[in-house]
Amino acid sequence: MPASFPANTLQELVEHANGNPGKLSYSSSGIGSWVHLAAEVFKQATGTDIVHVPYKGTGPMTADLAAGRVELSFPSFATASNFLVAGKVKVLALAETKRYAGKPDIPTIGESYPSFRKPPSWIAMFGPAGLPQSVVRRINAAINKALDSAELRAFYARQNALIIGGTPEEVAATVKRDWEITAKLIKTLGLQAE
Repeated sequence: MPASFPANTLQELVEHANGNPGKLSYSSSGIGSWVHLAAEVFKQATGTDIVHVPYKGTGPMTADLAAGRVELSFPSFATASNFLVAGKVKVLALAETKRYAGKPDIPTIGESYPSFRKPPSWIAMFGPAGLPQSVVRRINAAINKALDSAELRAFYARQNALIIGGTPEEVAATVKRDWEITAKLIKTLGLQAE
């Protein structure tokens, strides 16, 4: 949230939002984006009425957060890092299942609101359909080797990102599982594409 916003804890934010229903807004990187889903799950878990302002990408979403045009968002540390360093935004809680090792003083949303469950979020590499398995295996081995390098692990640790890696079959299973979770979440929240 903007550094100038009066709430300094998640509980203060929720109290402020509940005392001013429909007057606060949150930015997302677009309708149906992870940020949009996370904010809607947050609203559901906290019983707050906060207005959605969709943007076309994380850059404009975070810039307007830092400028104070919206009061809340869920950018990654990497996306918000320059604004954090400049003191333009502050972090009240993480939309994660556990605290970051590098930021142990920042609580998770779930610590205060156990019904909050973060939507699935990950980055993977995909190729065209019909790619020969020998090529898939060779690319997968190279990616896993790179993910295991000390330099890459240090880079992702600075971003507070978790490296998982795995086989093509594990990625396919994750995609299938998370597709089903996200589809159910969108249906439960009643979200519609515009």
